[in-house]
Amino acid sequence: MPEVIWLLPYEVWKYQVVGEGWWSSDAISLEESSIKTLEKYGAILKAIKITPESVSLYWNEAADEQELEELAKMIFSLTEISSVLNK
Repeated sequence: MPEVIWLLPYEVWKYQVVGEGWWSSDAISLEESSIKTLEKYGAILKAIKITPESVSLYWNEAADEQELEELAKMIFSLTEISSVLNK
């Protein structure tokens, strides 16, 4: 497993498509709810970095409470990928 997985809202050569408008630096399986959240908030998210220690969002910091709740749920689902990287 890689040490870092990047999810990006723009196409990068040799990255894997994970949802409409989103690419991953490694082949990963995301929950359907996470894919929908990525697609929904692609305009405010700049990148997501998944490491064995953390999941980091790079974003415009312009969201309301409901949007933050949805992004938080996605982060928790991505921590499952983070824990796999740690093995």
